Amino acid sequence: MPSQTPPGLHVALADSTLVIRHRWFSPAGVALAFLAALGLLGLVGWVFYLLVDTSNAGTPVPLAAFGLLGLLWLPGLYRLYGAMRLTFNQTTVRASPGGIEVASGPLPPFGRAKIARAELWQLFVERQPQGMGAEPYLYRVHAATKDKHLVEVIVLPQLEKARYIEQAVEAHLGIIDSPVQGEYREDKT
Repeated sequence: MPSQTPPGLHVALADSTLVIRHRWFSPAGVALAFLAALGLLGLVGWVFYLLVDTSNAGTPVPLAAFGLLGLLWLPGLYRLYGAMRLTFNQTTVRASPGGIEVASGPLPPFGRAKIARAELWQLFVERQPQGMGAEPYLYRVHAATKDKHLVEVIVLPQLEKARYIEQAVEAHLGIIDSPVQGEYREDKT
């Protein structure tokens, strides 16, 4: 098992089960939630203005205008929900002699995966570009089964966390690391 636990990962060993928790919390998630809520409040103000202004003028607002406003709410609600997931969710990876279990929550969609140890062949990290910014890549930890089926374990913006999870689970389950097609190998120790 790797010696140094990266910041942001919480590792525990209970009986024969390795438990690794990663909270998704980020200041960006809080800022996005604030901005999305502010945008939704702006739409509420706009609807209120339309209702008050047109009621004074004596001309009713067409029903289609409220339908359009309803459609404008959908992206804001989607952004608010995504920001809340970035703020409150966490992913837990459990490795035991029986295999690997992954659970994410509390906000849906709940990520769940379970792989029996007898089926597990290898864990590996894949690097995926995500655009420009402070973290230009995402690192996906996959579990490969003996029949070459891939199961996504966790997605992280930091390589050191992804590598730690890969190496800690492999060490705990006695899996000997070997190359996998599509694996990101740079800086691998």
